[in-house]
Amino acid sequence: MSEPDLVETIIVGGSLAGLTTAIALAARERPVTVLERTRGRTQRGVAIGLGRTDLDAAVGTELSTRVIEHLGEDSLRQGPYPHPWWNVYAALRATAEELPDITLIDGAHVIEVGEDDESAWAITDDGRRFAARVLIGADGYRSVVRRHVAAHHPYANYAGYIVWLGQSDFPPEVNGKDYRVDFESGGPELLALYPMVQGDGTIPRYGWAWFDTSHNDLLREIGAIDGDEVLHTPRTTAIPDEVYETMQRRARKGRSRGAAASPRRSATTM
Repeated sequence: MSEPDLVETIIVGGSLAGLTTAIALAARERPVTVLERTRGRTQRGVAIGLGRTDLDAAVGTELSTRVIEHLGEDSLRQGPYPHPWWNVYAALRATAEELPDITLIDGAHVIEVGEDDESAWAITDDGRRFAARVLIGADGYRSVVRRHVAAHHPYANYAGYIVWLGQSDFPPEVNGKDYRVDFESGGPELLALYPMVQGDGTIPRYGWAWFDTSHNDLLREIGAIDGDEVLHTPRTTAIPDEVYETMQRRARKGRSRGAAASPRRSATTM
């Protein structure tokens, strides 16, 4: 394996945290290479809040303006309503692709990191080695970087619930009216409902997140959690059909009390 050129900074992970960090470094004219495991992300997640003040503080006013141009300036005029996760990701990614100080490398699945007296380094599953003066981990709760710097606590702690995520169009009789973020509590469970603002400022859809504490044993059975540690997010196909059917029946009962969630195979996360 040949020795790679030493770069200024490597970020392992090219999702929201990795891209925001890269843009913040580029704003200070610090070259950065982002190693992203996937080759072309698909839409995922439901929604995330994004305020101009926070974005300015993170990446500076000039680059914050560029991100917002990609996101849609009208969307920030809708007050506290969250944006679709994909819209925020796409705006950050487009901004990063425009900046000469940022190198984005997709399909770089980092399996090992380390450091010596001269550099920090990352090795991918296809044998590539990247070396830098600084290496930053933004690779999620199964972080390879975390396993290196905190070997005594390599996995994230399980919060005690699974979250069923989804989004739906507002029905015609609701669309265009005043919106609000709402919460429906049912014993140990919680349903969050929230409007999702688009880049043009319209709000045609709402998202929901059902915090469910009743399937912790199932998560242990399929190996998603071990004790109080999260090992991986279960694939939707790992969830038995009867679980979805049970949750849909419970959702229909909840609808009669004002709730509006209906978990399906495409709406599971932790």
